[in-house]
Amino acid sequence: MKVFTFVMLVFAIHVSALSYSQNTKLSMNLQNVSIKQVLAEIENQSDFRFLYSDSKIKVEKIVSVDF
Repeated sequence: MKVFTFVMLVFAIHVSALSYSQNTKLSMNLQNVSIKQVLAEIENQSDFRFLYSDSKIKVEKIVSVDF
Protein backbone atom coordinates (compact mmCIF):
# COMPACT_ATOMS: atom_id res chain seq x y z
CA MET A 1 0.00 0.00 0.00
CA LYS A 2 2.87 2.38 0.78
CA VAL A 3 4.42 1.73 -2.63
CA PHE A 4 1.12 2.41 -4.38
CA THR A 5 0.69 5.71 -2.51
CA PHE A 6 4.25 6.73 -3.37
CA VAL A 7 3.79 5.87 -7.06
CA MET A 8 0.52 7.83 -7.22
CA LEU A 9 2.17 10.85 -5.58
CA VAL A 10 5.06 10.80 -8.04
CA PHE A 11 2.64 10.43 -10.96
CA ALA A 12 0.55 13.40 -9.78
CA ILE A 13 3.62 15.61 -9.39
CA HIS A 14 4.90 14.56 -12.82
CA VAL A 15 1.57 15.34 -14.54
CA SER A 16 1.41 18.71 -12.77
CA ALA A 17 4.94 19.60 -13.89
CA LEU A 18 4.22 18.65 -17.50
CA SER A 19 1.07 20.72 -17.57
CA TYR A 20 2.75 23.82 -16.13
CA SER A 21 5.81 23.68 -18.38
CA GLN A 22 3.69 23.41 -21.52
CA ASN A 23 1.63 26.46 -20.60
CA THR A 24 4.50 28.71 -19.52
CA LYS A 25 5.80 31.08 -22.18
CA LEU A 26 8.92 33.15 -21.68
CA SER A 27 10.15 35.89 -23.95
CA MET A 28 13.56 37.37 -23.40
CA ASN A 29 16.06 39.45 -25.35
CA LEU A 30 18.97 40.46 -23.13
CA GLN A 31 22.35 41.60 -24.37
CA ASN A 32 25.59 41.56 -22.37
CA VAL A 33 24.13 40.71 -18.98
CA SER A 34 25.30 38.32 -16.30
CA ILE A 35 23.86 34.83 -15.93
CA LYS A 36 22.60 35.96 -12.53
CA GLN A 37 20.52 38.69 -14.23
CA VAL A 38 19.13 36.20 -16.77
CA LEU A 39 18.05 33.85 -13.98
CA ALA A 40 16.47 36.76 -12.08
CA GLU A 41 14.49 37.77 -15.18
CA ILE A 42 13.26 34.20 -15.67
CA GLU A 43 12.14 34.20 -12.03
CA ASN A 44 10.31 37.51 -12.59
CA GLN A 45 8.45 36.21 -15.66
CA SER A 46 7.53 32.79 -14.24
CA ASP A 47 7.01 30.76 -11.11
CA PHE A 48 10.41 29.10 -11.52
CA ARG A 49 13.03 29.58 -8.81
CA PHE A 50 16.73 28.79 -9.08
CA LEU A 51 19.02 27.59 -6.33
CA TYR A 52 22.72 27.65 -7.06
CA SER A 53 26.07 28.10 -5.41
CA ASP A 54 28.14 31.09 -6.56
CA SER A 55 31.27 29.06 -5.87
CA LYS A 56 30.21 26.29 -8.28
CA ILE A 57 28.69 28.37 -11.10
CA LYS A 58 30.19 31.50 -12.62
CA VAL A 59 27.01 33.58 -12.44
CA GLU A 60 28.89 36.79 -13.21
CA LYS A 61 29.77 35.54 -16.71
CA ILE A 62 28.41 37.91 -19.37
CA VAL A 63 26.00 36.41 -21.90
CA SER A 64 23.39 37.44 -24.46
CA VAL A 65 20.07 35.61 -24.79
CA ASP A 66 17.22 35.86 -27.26
CA PHE A 67 14.29 33.48 -26.90
